Amino acid sequence: MKVADSKSEPFDPISTADFDALLEACPRKTLAGERDRCIFMMLMDTGIRKAEISALKIADIDPMTGRVMIRQGKGGKSRQVYIGKKTRRALTAYLRFRELFVRYKDKTTGRNATDSLWVHSRNGKALTYFGIRQIVHRRAMDAGISEPGLHAFRRAFARNAYRSGMSILDIQKILGHTDLSVINRYIKQDDTDVQAAQDNYGVVDNL
Repeated sequence: MKVADSKSEPFDPISTADFDALLEACPRKTLAGERDRCIFMMLMDTGIRKAEISALKIADIDPMTGRVMIRQGKGGKSRQVYIGKKTRRALTAYLRFRELFVRYKDKTTGRNATDSLWVHSRNGKALTYFGIRQIVHRRAMDAGISEPGLHAFRRAFARNAYRSGMSILDIQKILGHTDLSVINRYIKQDDTDVQAAQDNYGVVDNL
């Protein structure tokens, strides 16, 4: 019996329902809640890697244009990605709480403010990758869903961007991949995608 090649198997993304449940589990108008909500939205909106999101600095983000500078991507390569209007609003909400919190902590403890984008809600220190993993774990438990890996957001970005009409080449550039075969595994086309392609681009229908 032929054994399936695990490298060719498609990957599963986080579902839209689970993503919405994670957002609902983040309490509004609190530093931790607005931070966690923004992290989830940024992961879904850009498909950036787990190491990339944890390394973001305040200076890497332009809340007005939505530009996000990835300074040390895989292989040491830099690139720019962009967040949409909803994620920019979530970022603005988080940054308001972050500014007030870090300013308060500086005043009372004398510590210098961290330049990291994501800060701990208890001590104001920079969140590490493991801290972000703990956020996903805790919010998944609160939401009553299976805990997704951070890479599941990256897959969800690729599939949803493709289904929304983004070209594979644009998706490849945003994700920072050099190999299109990985993008194909992320997208994981099914019969619904094939039917939609025919409905939209059928040759005879468009003659």
